[in-house]
Amino acid sequence: MELMVLNRDFESFYYIDNFKSIIWTDRYSGYGDFKLIVPATSGILEKLQEDLYLQLGSSNDLMIIEDIIVNTDLNGEIYAEVTGRSLESILDRRIIWSMTSLNGNFQNSVERLLNENAISPSDSNRAIPNLIFKRTEQSDITKLSYDVQFTGDNLYTAIKEMCEYHDIGFQIQRNSDGKLEFSLYTGVNRSYNQDINTYVVFSPTFENLLSSRYEKKKSTYKTITRVGGEGQDDVRKYEVTSIAKAPINGLDRREIFTDARDVQSKVDDRVLPDSEYRSLLRDRGMKNLNENSYSQTFEGEAEATRMYIYGRDFFIGDIVQIRNEFGMEMVVRVTEFIQSQDTGAISSYPTFTALADQEIST
Repeated sequence: MELMVLNRDFESFYYIDNFKSIIWTDRYSGYGDFKLIVPATSGILEKLQEDLYLQLGSSNDLMIIEDIIVNTDLNGEIYAEVTGRSLESILDRRIIWSMTSLNGNFQNSVERLLNENAISPSDSNRAIPNLIFKRTEQSDITKLSYDVQFTGDNLYTAIKEMCEYHDIGFQIQRNSDGKLEFSLYTGVNRSYNQDINTYVVFSPTFENLLSSRYEKKKSTYKTITRVGGEGQDDVRKYEVTSIAKAPINGLDRREIFTDARDVQSKVDDRVLPDSEYRSLLRDRGMKNLNENSYSQTFEGEAEATRMYIYGRDFFIGDIVQIRNEFGMEMVVRVTEFIQSQDTGAISSYPTFTALADQEIST
């Protein structure tokens, strides 16, 4: 595995050719991370410094060196454990400074959060150098809407939650001009549910599915929520949000309360229209319902160096087909890709997460 250290100007200056192990994980919706263990010498510790970058030849992500621990084992051998996260983690260094109410187009809302808190904030000290927003024309993203209100939330966490709500990925990559380019994206559908792209199928039949886990969970399932907004007692504002348009009754009705008193109708000097405020309450309720949904998951790890090769036949965010030994079949998204090397043995494999709102077919 080709592993290079870059300085703070993103210039490579040191090739790491002697390490005990490394685990490198790229992710679809959120930052990736790494863990590197190397023999500790004064020379290598001078090269592996906090806030420098690591680049793996087989990954598009850059990682930031954040933590370094030096350990001595029982045999007297000294190792440095170096860990960090990918460029997306720089958003974790900012909060949403002012109360912000977002209503309407999803991509515009994400861009506004970044502009106001990291790209061109009113306080220039808060700007992240060279960070830019690259708009996408993917219709799966441009058609989306989102209503939410934030006050003091962590910027990374807010954007991650927004993207997870719509199953959208995001990334920060350094472009040819040296800019740190933030973009939203979705993967390519390579499942049986389409007839444009070549199918990618992972199954024991093809000897490319290493492990799988099928789970059905209904214990925390909720179908309707009463959302309490601002105000006290009789003047408190309430909304009701349901997973279905038709009334839900009997044993199918599973209720939960959502406390949304932090959602305010006055943002700076602007008073939100009642319809917009109530839309914010309903969206907060739906977020709570999504966190307490009926889940069917089909996760797995696959061999990705022979039949279907990562980076050629499929990529992070792509939608593929997975089928286990019992004929259980589902459409899943590639949400992680893990590369590791330990005592000379190199392995790499994707992990999958089932798409929402689908039934397991058998």
